Amino acid sequence: MSLGLPHFNIKLHPFYESDLSLIRLFIFKFNQRGRNTMENTMLRKMKDDWEEFFFGNDNGEKELFESVTDMEANSQWIPGISSRDIRLEAIDGRPMFIQDEMRKYHLDDEDLVDETANLGTDLLIYTGVPTSSAAFRTHELVRNTAMDGIYAVAKLNGAALGRMTRSKYCECMNAAFEVARGTSLGLMRYGKLSGLQSGADGGYMIMPISKLMDISAESLSGRFGDIELRTGYNTHGLTYAVWLLPDAQNRLIEMYQDAIIRSGLDSQYPINFMPAALFQSSDTKSSCAILDPCFILPSGASLRFAEGVRIKHLRRSGRSEGIDLFAAEASNIFTKFEASVAAIAELSGIKIYNAENCLVGLCNKYGISRKYGDAAREEVSRISCGETYISAHDLYIAMSECIAEAERSNAKATVVNKIEESLMKIVQIRDFSEFDVGGLVSWSNSQAAA
Repeated sequence: MSLGLPHFNIKLHPFYESDLSLIRLFIFKFNQRGRNTMENTMLRKMKDDWEEFFFGNDNGEKELFESVTDMEANSQWIPGISSRDIRLEAIDGRPMFIQDEMRKYHLDDEDLVDETANLGTDLLIYTGVPTSSAAFRTHELVRNTAMDGIYAVAKLNGAALGRMTRSKYCECMNAAFEVARGTSLGLMRYGKLSGLQSGADGGYMIMPISKLMDISAESLSGRFGDIELRTGYNTHGLTYAVWLLPDAQNRLIEMYQDAIIRSGLDSQYPINFMPAALFQSSDTKSSCAILDPCFILPSGASLRFAEGVRIKHLRRSGRSEGIDLFAAEASNIFTKFEASVAAIAELSGIKIYNAENCLVGLCNKYGISRKYGDAAREEVSRISCGETYISAHDLYIAMSECIAEAERSNAKATVVNKIEESLMKIVQIRDFSEFDVGGLVSWSNSQAAA
């Protein structure tokens, strides 16, 4: 399928010719970000809200890899930071004081200082070790992706910090740093401190995202034949990619259908999905590098039924670790699809009698807002109409409408990712008695208002 629009031409995989939500999302993000404007590319990447989207056209995968490679080329790891030497200071972002702040701390990019002061963390960090090549610079701007690590190093966090004046906030945090222990590992990226890993010199394992992606693509193509990028996303805090596995579709869908037959219950859905693999990683957080088997529905939503490869950024004394461990696990990705099929069989054999109530209860517990959950509730109402029960498998597929609705609403990729992670928790449930109840189950106030 080809969209003849000014300035660009999009080619989608035939499986998604009717996936209008994907097309709308692309057009919205293309117009919103103008990401092919070369003259402001670097400036955008230096800002906290930088994000880039990639799609399954002729150059999508190449552009995604180039984006990650450029991000890593503009990154520098800073080891040996004494945690007790760290200090935070607030920036005065008022126009008449920005030049004074730049001179005081030897900062040289007024746009970046202004963005940090007025749209970002409004913080500078002192680490006691050189963090850039700038002469005489002692402090660096702090990116929002570094804040979780900063709190972890200080062993201090809580809502009260957000209610303090900035001077009191820094005073409180610096008092905590004075008694902090050990060393930390910092990450400078595009002009800001973008990550800080607590106790990292002895425990944090750096895993370059570009290498993880290379390993993922090679493992998938080696096991399943040709692969095609469906979507990709890159930002300071998350890199995300979904590869389609069209050559393996017949075999994996046959396994999927056999699992439903073994359960003894029919599905309300035709199993015409596309098998895929979902990759995600971050080097500003301590989360895992992930390569999960999944299935893409005609709506465009991706469903995961079992965990795949999950490798933490941790050193493992005397054992395989980091990149080597990820490669070893990724080479066995087919076994992760087999685990998915086993989960599908289990879910297909579970009867849900109060499907709408069950869905609302699950959304309430796992943080899926009514804004996105109502579309799934309507889908459950449709498939359960006239039925005594539906299977947990069908309930889970219906809940994929939460993802589809988020994409139709042009939600941020981080919001979509959060919904996907919530559904990944839900798919592991085998006892639904807490949620499969009669009467009226209402949306919780927090979820209804979200």
